[in-house]
Amino acid sequence: MSMRILLVGMSSFDSGKTTFAGLLIDEISHYSKSIEYFKPISAHNYWQRFAHTQYCIEKKRLISEDLATIKAKINSQIDDYLLNPIHRLYVPTASKKPLAILPSTLSLAGPDSVIALQRFSWPEANRVRSMALVAEQLIGQGDLLLTKEQLEHLIEGIEKRSVNSLEEIQQYESENLESYVSSAFSRVEDGTDILVIESFNDTAWIWEGLDMVNLVLVIGPGQVYRYEPERFRKAAFLQKRPSMPIREVPFSRINDLIKPRSRDAWTPVGLETTEILTGIFE
Repeated sequence: MSMRILLVGMSSFDSGKTTFAGLLIDEISHYSKSIEYFKPISAHNYWQRFAHTQYCIEKKRLISEDLATIKAKINSQIDDYLLNPIHRLYVPTASKKPLAILPSTLSLAGPDSVIALQRFSWPEANRVRSMALVAEQLIGQGDLLLTKEQLEHLIEGIEKRSVNSLEEIQQYESENLESYVSSAFSRVEDGTDILVIESFNDTAWIWEGLDMVNLVLVIGPGQVYRYEPERFRKAAFLQKRPSMPIREVPFSRINDLIKPRSRDAWTPVGLETTEILTGIFE
C-alpha cells in the first residue's frame, strides 16, 4: 500500500488544492519516492474553462484541468482516464432568448451549466474502458454551444449512451461510480510509493471505498490544516445521510466536529514550511 495523502478544499471553489498539490509534489520529490496523482471525480464548464475545453478537443481526451496541470510535473505512465476516472462537462445553452431554460433536468444548474457529457472510466484486464453519458438530443438540436463535431472528438474511441435527464445520470452513478473509482484507484496505487488524492471542490471524503489515508490536509488561501485521518473520515460519515453519497458531504458540515492538529502557511510560489510532512517518511 502506498502513502496516501488526501487534499480537501476549505471552500467550494478556488481553495488552491491543485496549486498546493503541485508544490507538495515538488517537496515530496526530494525524498526520491515515486509519486502518482489521483483525481477521482471532476468537472468543468465548457465556457468558463474554454482553453481547457479546446485542449480536450484537440487531444481527444476529456479530462480534468487539474490533472492536465499536475501531469506535467510527474513522470506518470498511467492512462489519464485511470488517474481521473470520472469527469463531467457542463455547457451553456445556445438559445434564441437570453437566459432561456431548457425543459430538461440536465439544466437544473441553470442555462450556463447544462450537463452535456459525463465520462466514466475503469480498468478491465489490460485495458481501460470508458462510458460516455451524452445529452445527444440537446446537442443534436443545437441547444448547446457544444457542437456534434466537438462531441465526437471528446468521446473518440469510447462507448456512449444517450441520456435525457439528470435522473438517468444519477442512476448510472449510483450503480457504477464507487466500483469504477475504486478499481481505478487500485490500479493507480499499485507500485507507487506516494499517492496524492485531490478531492472534488470541498467534498470531505471523496468516495466510500477509500477506507483510509495517512494524511488529511484541508487547503485554503494561504493556509493548510492537518487533521487526524481516521477522525476526519468518521466525522464525514457521521454527517452522511442514508440517501446521499459520501461525496456530497462538504467540509463545512464537519468543521465544528473536529479540530486540526496543526496549521501551516503557504503561498502559490512555495510552501513556507515542510512541517506538514514531518514524520511521514520516517
